[in-house]
Amino acid sequence: MSNFFDTSGFPPRWQCGEWSPGVGWLTIISDLAIFGAYTALPLTIAWYVRRRREVPFPLIFWLFSAFIFACGATHLLEVVIFWYPLYPLQAVLKLGTALVSIATVLAVALIMPRALAIPGIQAMNTHLQQEIAARTASQGELQRRSEELQRSEDRLLAAQQAARIGDWSFDPTTQQISWSEQVFRLFSRDPRAGPPKDFAENMSLYTSRGAEALEALMARIQGGENRVEGDLEVRLPGDAIAWHHAIVHAQRSPEGAVVRLWGTAQDITAQQSDAAAKDQQRQELLRINQQLEQFAYIASHDLVEPLRKMRFFTDVAMAESEGRLTPEGVDAMQRLSQASERMSSLVRDLLAFARAGKSLVTVKPVALANVLQQSLDRCAAMVRDTGAQLTISDLPEVSGDHLLLVQVFQQLVTNALTYRHPDRPPQIEISATVDDGMVRITVRDRGLGFAPEQAGRLFDPFVRLHPQVVNQGTGIGLAICRRIIGAHNGRIFAVARVDGGAEFTVLLPQMKESPHVN
Repeated sequence: MSNFFDTSGFPPRWQCGEWSPGVGWLTIISDLAIFGAYTALPLTIAWYVRRRREVPFPLIFWLFSAFIFACGATHLLEVVIFWYPLYPLQAVLKLGTALVSIATVLAVALIMPRALAIPGIQAMNTHLQQEIAARTASQGELQRRSEELQRSEDRLLAAQQAARIGDWSFDPTTQQISWSEQVFRLFSRDPRAGPPKDFAENMSLYTSRGAEALEALMARIQGGENRVEGDLEVRLPGDAIAWHHAIVHAQRSPEGAVVRLWGTAQDITAQQSDAAAKDQQRQELLRINQQLEQFAYIASHDLVEPLRKMRFFTDVAMAESEGRLTPEGVDAMQRLSQASERMSSLVRDLLAFARAGKSLVTVKPVALANVLQQSLDRCAAMVRDTGAQLTISDLPEVSGDHLLLVQVFQQLVTNALTYRHPDRPPQIEISATVDDGMVRITVRDRGLGFAPEQAGRLFDPFVRLHPQVVNQGTGIGLAICRRIIGAHNGRIFAVARVDGGAEFTVLLPQMKESPHVN
């Protein structure tokens, strides 16, 4: 290899053959142009790769640059050989060019699958257009959602204003309080002043009674409750008083510590005023009713003795003047005695009506079966004399006063027997069902009944729909029943049966409830 670069045996290319100046210089100039182009290309590629560092597959760019530059160098050497026979150097340069070419081919073969995976310009444009369309749609959806949220906020604000309710939140750590616009209105506070700076300033917005109630709510929150509510008395500017119904929710950390409080405040001043007025009215009505009952009781009690004396002296006068009175005189004395007797019955019934339902002596579970049995025992003679047929189903327990309920069912059975149909024996059916905590007792008969339009008058005092059937009675029995059932927090009503007769329904609570005065 020591003589490898020896060029003594090679003539310059101008001396190889007969070169005309035109062909020789055309070859030289063409090779120089190719060399210039092959040199400019790798330099441009190198400048591009250095400026665009995110260009994919940079190794390929550098290999192509080396390959193109080597090819250009061979053309330059072709020009030099016209004067200097550097054929050995040309062989070495071509070998280097061949090696760079092979390396470039191998690199291209290895990188080609990855290069093919890169989407083309059309695909990238399509993808870009799809992404732009998706983002445009997303922006449109975001805009639509934003508009819906704004409309929802507007509706919420309108609802809060209509209901006079606002929302708030409180951070116990920073003592920061936030109010909605409506809360400022509830406290008659200028929004420019902002909400209270801390909990202590917030407490100053309440009266002493309201502050105590709020502290009680906070104590329940600290005790572990996550939702509390109560009515708070608020001090407004100008020493005015308002009432807010507050609902407080607690947000806790995993360890159970309170990290945030939030809730609502609603103006209930009007409701509180109405409730106070109604309570005062109710107390006044109760007082008047008590006075009326007391008056009725006293008046009725004071009438008993004069009536008793009237009957006594009437009987004495009839006995002393027996045989001396004319028939007309005897009839007048008998009418006087009967009138005094009816007046006595009326006074006794007035006393019973004034006392009925005034208070329940004992309230405890009562077996309706025992109540009905005792009621039937009291009118057993009347059942026997009329030949009445009774059908009784199983009866549950209710909460009430045993003796007063006996009085009610005795009256209902007596009515069915008294106002029986003249052409058939009395038939009485008594049944009971339980529905939603109420016991429905039904008493049906096949007596004279009543017209449907008369159902509303049955329970009014002194109403007698069939005075021709019986002369006795004052028409106050069903009114007493209504007062007793009302004192048991129940109801009693009647309907006319299509096949004749009447149907009375009594509703009583199955579970014990607090009775009230009717």
